[in-house]
Amino acid sequence: MSNQPKSFFIGFLIGGLAAGTYTLLNTPKSGRQLRLDVKRTAENWKQQIDDIKMEARELAQQLQHTSKESLDTIKDVAADLTQSIEEWKQSIAPHQKKIEKELAAIEKSIKELEDMSKPS
Repeated sequence: MSNQPKSFFIGFLIGGLAAGTYTLLNTPKSGRQLRLDVKRTAENWKQQIDDIKMEARELAQQLQHTSKESLDTIKDVAADLTQSIEEWKQSIAPHQKKIEKELAAIEKSIKELEDMSKPS
């Protein structure tokens, strides 16, 4: 758990405790009514904490599932890309050889022209 969500959770609990304590201490009630209110408040907080824990577990499971799916997708895309590059290389190979031959012929012609233009 990173610091930000942990800090938020701690702040949430402290704020809830402070608000609950303030309300309980400043409300004129009988001892029996006060005990019932404290019990209800404690049960409420426990339920909220349990809900937060459950949501955190579900979020962790979702993140794990999403990460796995993303990794699988990236692997598939990488494999497809590699295959496409290999197919492209094979498709241009005949043209590449032709261009190399033509470049060699041009270089040969340039050399012949240079040789002819040199003063003897």
